[in-house]
Amino acid sequence: MSTLYEITNEYMDILTDCQNQDELSEELISRLENIESTFNEKANNIALVIGEIKADCETIQNEITRLKHRLEVKSKSVNKLENYLKNKMEFIGKNKIETPIHTIFIRKSTQTKVSDKFIDWAMENQKEKFINKKTIYTADKKLIKEEIEKGSLECPYARLIENQNLIIT
Repeated sequence: MSTLYEITNEYMDILTDCQNQDELSEELISRLENIESTFNEKANNIALVIGEIKADCETIQNEITRLKHRLEVKSKSVNKLENYLKNKMEFIGKNKIETPIHTIFIRKSTQTKVSDKFIDWAMENQKEKFINKKTIYTADKKLIKEEIEKGSLECPYARLIENQNLIIT
């Protein structure tokens, strides 16, 4: 069976032959109908493959979602068990347990808790050194499109591109 590329080239050859003749012969009309049928069949087969790949993508996405949920459940189980063990060790006053497989101990650590009002307080009290500034700039594509369409934005770095999308139903 020919590839779509080969079929397309043959189709173009037939069209060239059609343009070079004043009147279409029966043989040329037959070749054109055959190649069109072959092209349509090949396009349909490719559409079927695209459908299968899309189904695979959906299955993979569903599996990713399922595994993310499973990871979340497992992580919560680990946290609950760690808190349970830590609380029971603290309750009986045991800071360290040594077994042939594991050494389990409670260690003190320091965590910095900052309320939502800290930024305002730091700004009011000239304590900006305690604030990290994060500025993210992104292009507003919707507004840019509107302004280009109106003709009120001319910029060498933004333009509208017309796409032709393949739709398979």
